[in-house]
Amino acid sequence: MSSKPKPIIFIFEKITKGQLSRGIIFVLMMTVILIFLLLPPVSLADRLLNIGYHRVGPGNGVISDSNGEQIIVLLTGLKRSLWVKLEVVSGAMLTADDTLFTAGKNIPPDLKISGPVYHIQHRGDSPAAAKLIISVPAGVGPLHTLDLYTWNGEIWAWLPNRKISAGNVIEAELDFLPETVAIVQSGNVGEFGQRQPATFLPGLFTEMGLELNPQEFLLNNNGSLIATPVKIPPEIKESAVTIIPTIRNWNDPQSILSNSVNNLLRNPEAQQRHIKAIVEIVQRNTYQGINLDYRGIDPGLRQEYTGFLTQLRRALPDNTYLSVQVDMPRPLSAGEDISSPYDWQAIGQTVDFVKVPTSPDPSAFAPGGEMETMLDWAVGQVNRSKLQLLFRVHSVEQINGITYDLNYQRAWVQAGEVKLVNDSDTFNPGQKIEFTLSAPSTSTGVQIDDATGTYWYAYVDEKNRHHTVYLENAAGITDASRLVAKYNLHGLVFQNLPDSTNGDRPWEVIQRLLTSNDPLLESQYTLVWLVQRQDGRVMAEKAVDLTNPNFVWIAPETGGVYDVAASIFSNQKAGMAIPRGSVRVLVTTPTPGPASTP
Repeated sequence: MSSKPKPIIFIFEKITKGQLSRGIIFVLMMTVILIFLLLPPVSLADRLLNIGYHRVGPGNGVISDSNGEQIIVLLTGLKRSLWVKLEVVSGAMLTADDTLFTAGKNIPPDLKISGPVYHIQHRGDSPAAAKLIISVPAGVGPLHTLDLYTWNGEIWAWLPNRKISAGNVIEAELDFLPETVAIVQSGNVGEFGQRQPATFLPGLFTEMGLELNPQEFLLNNNGSLIATPVKIPPEIKESAVTIIPTIRNWNDPQSILSNSVNNLLRNPEAQQRHIKAIVEIVQRNTYQGINLDYRGIDPGLRQEYTGFLTQLRRALPDNTYLSVQVDMPRPLSAGEDISSPYDWQAIGQTVDFVKVPTSPDPSAFAPGGEMETMLDWAVGQVNRSKLQLLFRVHSVEQINGITYDLNYQRAWVQAGEVKLVNDSDTFNPGQKIEFTLSAPSTSTGVQIDDATGTYWYAYVDEKNRHHTVYLENAAGITDASRLVAKYNLHGLVFQNLPDSTNGDRPWEVIQRLLTSNDPLLESQYTLVWLVQRQDGRVMAEKAVDLTNPNFVWIAPETGGVYDVAASIFSNQKAGMAIPRGSVRVLVTTPTPGPASTP
């Protein structure tokens, strides 16, 4: 009697013999091969699913589409490589592309896509940061009017960027990888469309907004506001000019109350009081907006300042503007990036407008000069449609590089006093008497910039501080307006009104500047010499060029005491003189000789 094999042994024998064993071995082999293909480094599944995608890891990565169009993408913060696919669509074909149809129908009227739209798709974890380097297509430009925009599914959003003329490329350093990127040509206001608000004046300013920022309020230490009313003529209030009052933290530009704003930023309760006070004055006075001119902010409080602005913007009514004035940024040194104590990008994303002061130095407006260098940088930090150039109406003084406003009388204090050149103050009839303006020994004397007609002088004071004084010059408004048009900025802002104490009618001065292309709008200064006898009779009068202030007078035959004075006159300030002193000279009376006898 034979015994039956145990079930386990029977199954094992079947497996190890015949077709079943070969089948199992085949399955095991295929499983091993499949696992090998699916796991790194082969990753077949990823490769099959990511056909058309490029593998991009931390660092350099060039992605291309099927036609060879490419951009450089540098990614950081990745735990593993990212699969990226590039689709390039011409701007003209946007509305025909199913994916980008909505984007193509919603291009803002003041923008024009120049070149292709890069549609970037990716699979895997999003990077912490991305740097894009995109070549500017041939024939597109000029470079300084180009921007980068991305379609975020709802609107075309501006991207911070940097133009590199040497390589004809645009770079963008972002904290995300955008799905779409396009090089966009910014339009002049009214060229592709009209920006808001549509408050424009004729003449040079038909295509730019004009705004006035009267300095109406002062920040108090506890966050409250101190009113410092500015009288605005009715003709300005009734004009097309937008009036946005300024809150500042300085009384005299040479005395900045930095503690008031720094303490505010360190105290959340004071910030809330300050925000409440601002909202109340805006609503009570129905202002169109508010402008902040806070100076001397501790660079360590940059984030706190941006946070405060964010809260203030949320608290203000939606139909009002919030603008912020920043200091003129400075280059660290030749060839290095420009630096600023403000976080321009963060501020630009928070507020409605960013105001940038113009340089008082006429040479700064030359092609490739300081102003263009600054604006080349600024339009990559803040959307140019939010940037406004801030023009100082007054004369200004730079002390060791820091700029301050000056009223008209103070601007001439160091311009020189009347001086007698001769060694003696007693003269005989017919003798030549010479006069001039005597400036400090360290002074340049009054000079004129031939290109702009700007008058200026410089000197070193007793504390070895370097002063440069730039006198009021209407031509400066023209220089600033040309930059607004060249860079397609939002508009021009007047920081203040012409000093009404000078006898000017403020709005008439500005109105004439805005509505005329007359080159005689340049401020022209003349030195007028006047010689009077003691009885008040005028013996001589002569107008000379202020840059050559010398005067020669021939002593008359009539002896006596004469006063010689000089005053500065401006073609912009009719009837107003700035006295520069006087000197007294004595002309002798000839003694008749003895009469001859016959």
